[in-house]
Amino acid sequence: MARPYWFPETSVQKLPEPLNLKGDKIIVADAHAPTYSALWANRMLAVARNHKIKECVCIGDMLTVKWANHWDSEADKGKWSEEAQLMGAFWWTLIHSFEELTLLFSNHCRRVNRATNGRVDADTLINDIIMRFALENNYAIPPLRDRLTTSQFSYSYLDDDWLLCHPVQSSVNKLKVANDLSQRWRRNVIAAHSHAATLGYSRCGEFQIIDCGGLYDEDRMMWRQIDRTTAPAWKNGFVVYKNGFMTLCHPSMEWTPIDKMFEEEV
Repeated sequence: MARPYWFPETSVQKLPEPLNLKGDKIIVADAHAPTYSALWANRMLAVARNHKIKECVCIGDMLTVKWANHWDSEADKGKWSEEAQLMGAFWWTLIHSFEELTLLFSNHCRRVNRATNGRVDADTLINDIIMRFALENNYAIPPLRDRLTTSQFSYSYLDDDWLLCHPVQSSVNKLKVANDLSQRWRRNVIAAHSHAATLGYSRCGEFQIIDCGGLYDEDRMMWRQIDRTTAPAWKNGFVVYKNGFMTLCHPSMEWTPIDKMFEEEV
């Protein structure tokens, strides 16, 4: 009788676990640097300083990576060196404004891997941006490893109860994707990508769901301006997580006192 065969364990490594973050955070997304909004980025910093929040989580699309966009013509893409120079001040300020910065990768970040056949990733580009800016301005190069954490995942958990996610899907129906995520993964959800800045509850009423808006400047994004479409209007925003409570900061809030905080210093 022939001896029986059994399948051996594969030598392919399992992926590491996604991040499980703890404590107070400012949660931002979709800055699409260099087409970011200085107004909303400064509002975010002012709120963080006012609430003494030292840690920031970026849940995707914090840079555009236009040079690797397969939708644009070669003439429109431009060069990485030009794009990096335009966003140097943005990343320098972000890095130096928090004791800990966590960056989740998303569709725009992954353009880099696709365009370079995996030889370069967004982590490398962010380091390049910081190094270029430091050298151009004769600044000391900051210890990035001590304050910047990157994840290849497009999602993380926060205090176990929250899923922070930059989903692949989007919808013209606001909060639909966030609702579907909450139903599927049985958690409260903060979702990026749809640029909606709105909040509510899941269909079952059990979970809080938030679209965090974004720090982009729509007026500087050519593809949003040159055509008229039926796509929903966008809203800027970000989220404050403090003492276990989430607060969505959005355009309809009273911003005058906050705006004065940084307008007097700029």
